[in-house]
Amino acid sequence: MRQVVSRVGRYCQLGALWLLLACSTPPEPTDGEAPDTANFAQYTLKRVPATVQHRTYLDFGGKVQLIGYDVSPSDVAPPGSTVSLTLYWQRTGSLDQGWKLFTHILDANGRQIAQRDSSGPLRQPTPDGGQAFGPSSWELGKIYVDELSIEVPGTQQRGGRQVPLATETITLAVGVWKDAARLDVLGGASDAHRRGFVTSLKTGVKLEAQREAEQDTQKASDG
Repeated sequence: MRQVVSRVGRYCQLGALWLLLACSTPPEPTDGEAPDTANFAQYTLKRVPATVQHRTYLDFGGKVQLIGYDVSPSDVAPPGSTVSLTLYWQRTGSLDQGWKLFTHILDANGRQIAQRDSSGPLRQPTPDGGQAFGPSSWELGKIYVDELSIEVPGTQQRGGRQVPLATETITLAVGVWKDAARLDVLGGASDAHRRGFVTSLKTGVKLEAQREAEQDTQKASDG
């Protein structure tokens, strides 16, 4: 009888231990939870590196600032080539959840010809439609390294069809957005669409030669 009681006691102890472990196991993360900042430690700095190529100033709503960037190549980026752009951001004010970064490529007339909103580690899409480590998750005062790989489009839409890229320069523009809202650009070069201008690059496209080629093609098709 004592052996039976002893066994029952051990079973009860094991059951209690299992229940304790089960209750102490942390729940799986759900959409909308704060990201694990440790995963982004390499992109979080206390100050802007001395090696930054260009110091700049774009103020978005008094809440987020772009204070530097590196770009390669820095002169000519032909259609179809890839531009490496590293942006150095700093959060300077309060933000609620859900704010994200965007990058647009503009032609020489300021028209958007492409966007690269999901490029780079910080901007990887999350299941709830956010970004892996967007501005809402940043700490005040720290510097965040936003590494982008931007492909220059080889074509653009014109007259309802895709035609070869027809601009001698492109401008890389950035902003901070949430749903249908964008933060105002309070400081730095910008446009009416609340896009701050980072830098402009030549494309190597010669419009006159391109026009002549298009005319020759049109003549050949007419003939």
